[in-house]
Amino acid sequence: TEEISNYDVLIKINKDSTLDITEKIKVYADHVNINHGIYRDFPTKYTDEKGIKKRATFDVKDVLLDGKPVNHFTSNIDGGIRLYIGDMENLIPVGWHEYTIKYNTKGHIRYFDDHDEIYYDAIGDSWLFNIKDAKIIVQLPAGVKKDDVNYKAYIGYFGETRDSYKSNVVEKNENTFVTFTNVEPLGAYTGFTVVVGWPKGFVMTPTQYDLFIEFLLSNWLSILAVLVLIAVLTYYVVVWYTKGRDNLPKIVIPEYELPNDISPAAAGFVHSMGYNNKLLTATIIDMAVKRILKIKMESKSNYTLTKTSESTDKLYDEEKLLFGEMFKSREYFNVNKSNYASIQAIVKKFQPLISLMYGKKYIKSNIKYYIVPVIITILYTLIVLLNDSDAILITISIPFFIFSAILYSFYKSFFSKIRFVSTNIDKIKIAAGTVLTIILLFLVLVDPEHLFVYAAMLLLFSQILISNALYVRTPEGKELERKILGLIKFLTITEKDKYNAEISKKVPQSMSTYEKYLPYAVALGVEPIWTKKFKNVINKFIQENKDLEAINYWFIGQNISDLSSISSFNSSFANTISYSASYSSSSSSSGFSGGFSGGGSGGGGGGGW
Repeated sequence: TEEISNYDVLIKINKDSTLDITEKIKVYADHVNINHGIYRDFPTKYTDEKGIKKRATFDVKDVLLDGKPVNHFTSNIDGGIRLYIGDMENLIPVGWHEYTIKYNTKGHIRYFDDHDEIYYDAIGDSWLFNIKDAKIIVQLPAGVKKDDVNYKAYIGYFGETRDSYKSNVVEKNENTFVTFTNVEPLGAYTGFTVVVGWPKGFVMTPTQYDLFIEFLLSNWLSILAVLVLIAVLTYYVVVWYTKGRDNLPKIVIPEYELPNDISPAAAGFVHSMGYNNKLLTATIIDMAVKRILKIKMESKSNYTLTKTSESTDKLYDEEKLLFGEMFKSREYFNVNKSNYASIQAIVKKFQPLISLMYGKKYIKSNIKYYIVPVIITILYTLIVLLNDSDAILITISIPFFIFSAILYSFYKSFFSKIRFVSTNIDKIKIAAGTVLTIILLFLVLVDPEHLFVYAAMLLLFSQILISNALYVRTPEGKELERKILGLIKFLTITEKDKYNAEISKKVPQSMSTYEKYLPYAVALGVEPIWTKKFKNVINKFIQENKDLEAINYWFIGQNISDLSSISSFNSSFANTISYSASYSSSSSSSGFSGGFSGGGSGGGGGGGW
């Protein structure tokens, strides 16, 4: 069985803050894992308890096999260097062999106000083999007295704090040595971490300038992440402020005249600067009030649309197309969850038609302003991939792309409905998007080690989040939006409003007035207010017309009171369409307090090749 019988480590702490380390590893090779020799992984990147990245050097001085020089070579691995020992062309004989590795390393001493220390994974927790006997000797700088030395160790899998070891400290020839030995075998993937501290003044302490430069060199990727994030988000804010606003008049005058040749769907599209299913609802209601079809409420989530006329002269172009699609070779159309396939098919044709008819004329995407940040995002992501192949980048990024695609619909809904939120679905989308954003920011705070990864995600997310934010209306769109805002003002003015009396003279309160503006109120999200204003008119109409079917009215409820609750009808009708359209089958702490196995620098592991 391949195993390590003895693993001895001598760590000599030098005055220049480097460590000279000699490892002697006696291992049995049986051509299972060990064929040509062994390899030793040495981490050159690690993260301290504050999440700050640190660097370590690994300078191989000598490598021996059974006391004689042996072929060896190194290669870069994730977060470190792998030292291969052996000859690729030859197999090592079966039996016991002793490997000696001598190297110099820097970047492991921790500096505190009252002492210096090493918190070092002398035997890493990534060894493939059991280790029977382990001995770690730490040689302190000349002049350190044993009574001034503090020491401790941790054994176990990563994060464990077992104290199954013996230790002692001795002085010999002006040097102090601390020795640690295990009292039970170390299993595979079991580490042995030592902490040794001594008074200040025995090793060189780096200056603030040295620490600053080292911080920059060790954390340049995270620093770049912050700078790129700030630059991209600042760019978007500046572009939005200068190019992404319509600068519409702050004082809005009520407009009771409907915009010329502008359908309810067009008005809603220009106002929200995007498509939403209220436009489909408004279009159906507009056809109904024009007596082209009749809406019958079977239940709160089941409606039947019946064709009542073949003449489509009064309809807008998109209404004609919708009418033809719904009543193609049939006299009625069901709006309910069981008919989701037909509703989805209609939405897939209606949505691009609205965007094609009104998008280019009234909405400007400002797509050219996305080019610079998108290029920066791509370049930064490539830099991350080329400079840090940490598995977390792949592990997290792939699900994040899926996550981003979902969030796109959430935040597209947010930006297109930022002026009004009319349904519970809209509110859920906004809430979900906000929560998921907070989660991503929380990950940055709790796991700063991978800030550069989360920065790449935030950059990608910013493109999605701001995908509609730079949309602006064309000059024609601004003029139309001015009129639409005036129309909204008219639709929502109350009896207390000083304009109400004057407008009432020109626009009498009647059912014909109510029906004329109702589709626009639905498309613009103010239908409940508009309906409330006509409550008395509607109730009077109900009293005078007990049998709505007899007069072939455009809306038939389950009972006579349904007409007086037309706001509830609009809400449930819109929700049914929306559902069916989307339905488918801390501060620095010493290693003496809060330490654990694998928590220090150094470490790594090894195996056979």
